[in-house]
Amino acid sequence: MDIDVTKQYQENMEIVIDKMFHRCFKEKQFKQAIGIALEARRVDKVKEAIEMSGSEMEINLGYTLKLAQEILQSNDFRTEVIKLLFLII
Repeated sequence: MDIDVTKQYQENMEIVIDKMFHRCFKEKQFKQAIGIALEARRVDKVKEAIEMSGSEMEINLGYTLKLAQEILQSNDFRTEVIKLLFLII
């Protein structure tokens, strides 16, 4: 695949994913945003979704921990997410 095509594809995917985050945050669908963030390896968006969840913050912390333990394949990324959760608490 051509380097320019690959770069354009990645840029387009980032735009789509950012729109998904915007919609999730607007509609207060924080669990969905957390799932997307974990799949996209966007720790910044995991943090944002948890912090924006207000009264559901504790529930979303637990949800994120459960997902990190059960579905994340990368030990390094799992550790990064768990460290983030401890910083938020």
